[in-house]
Amino acid sequence: MNEMQIRGRVSASTKVWPGVKIWIRDVKEDVRTEYKAVTFILEEGLIRVSKYEEPDELAKKGLDGYSSN
Repeated sequence: MNEMQIRGRVSASTKVWPGVKIWIRDVKEDVRTEYKAVTFILEEGLIRVSKYEEPDELAKKGLDGYSSN
């Protein structure tokens, strides 16, 4: 998990609904607007929304014993 948190990114290829909670490191964001195909990025202690970025291979693999699906 620590390896994945270093990147400070969460990508969603489909919809993200209002009410979803996004955690990146120790920063939490409550989604208030519906989004489609976005990436949440931690920058300077704040989570911002940008266009969708495909996760790299390490993020897709996930941690041993865990699923990223």
